[in-house]
Amino acid sequence: MKETIFKIVVSILERIVLDLVDDGKINNSIDQKKNSNLGN
Repeated sequence: MKETIFKIVVSILERIVLDLVDDGKINNSIDQKKNSNLGN
C-alpha cells in the first residue's frame, strides 16, 4: 500500500512542478516542437 500511495504522491508533485515551470523552458521547448512539426 505504501508504494502505491508514494507513486500517487510523486505523480501529483510532478504535475504541480510542470504547472509551475509552465511559463519557462518546458513551455518554450513544446512550442518549438509544434513549430518544427508545422514547418515539416
